[in-house]
Amino acid sequence: MLWRLGTVPYLNAEPLTAALREPDAALLVGDAVRIEALVPSQLIGALLERQVDAALVSTAAVLPHRELRILPGMCVGSRGPVRSIQLYCRRPVAEVRTVALDASSRSAVALTRVLFAERWRRAPEFITLPPHLPSMLEAADAALLIGDPALQANLVLDTGAWAGPSVDRLDLGAVWQELTGRPFVYAVWAAPADVDLERLAQMLTRAKAWGMQRLGLLATRGAQEKELPRDVTWKYLTEAIHYHLDAEACRGAELFCDLAVRHGVLPAPSAVRFAEISDLAGAGARIPAECQAPTPGT
Repeated sequence: MLWRLGTVPYLNAEPLTAALREPDAALLVGDAVRIEALVPSQLIGALLERQVDAALVSTAAVLPHRELRILPGMCVGSRGPVRSIQLYCRRPVAEVRTVALDASSRSAVALTRVLFAERWRRAPEFITLPPHLPSMLEAADAALLIGDPALQANLVLDTGAWAGPSVDRLDLGAVWQELTGRPFVYAVWAAPADVDLERLAQMLTRAKAWGMQRLGLLATRGAQEKELPRDVTWKYLTEAIHYHLDAEACRGAELFCDLAVRHGVLPAPSAVRFAEISDLAGAGARIPAECQAPTPGT
């Protein structure tokens, strides 16, 4: 069988997807695959239009769609500082009037809107721009960057190479954790409910196992490809990003969905709908009860 899979072109996806691009991918994961890399804001459209069979897609993009199911056991998440979802502010956040949002993003954009409403009790004007920090901060009081551009912007700021205005950085993974005490789930593997979800989950769980065993290799590759120090990519993959969609992460996703609906960030029919997978033991995954089945009545 050939799976058409969509993913994002960011370092944080590599532990879940690198095996799928290896020359012997079919031997590693059990099925043939064809990968297409798109930014999160484009990936959900490819999935809904059936251009791909499944995608590592933004959680916020999945939740409004009743026809999609989240696969258990795998995610791109954080349990505190995430390093690659950053809000750069030219003024104190309590005084921010305009926010430039990364045009590539879906989950981080939704998280930003939720945090302004729930944590900072503010309703700034949001505009969407390409992920270029100097241009974004020329147009707005604050700028949201995600993924590799955020890691690269952090490096410029940390090394003193930044020539723009003085900025404060807010790590939105840390802000979410402080507000809720829960992990945040940025991306999940999702697919339409009518595909072979069990076979798909088995295959993707094998890919995850391959990647988690090779974080050193992926950190080295990432440092070379993204022009980042190797210690930055290593700490990012091993400390900042968490890849297990366990019970606590599932509860974090549920809370995010509730808050996003409450504040009008996501439409009211939004819900966390998990695929019902009978057994992933053969691929080394244990499925928490919270992550096993679609939400009742949705």
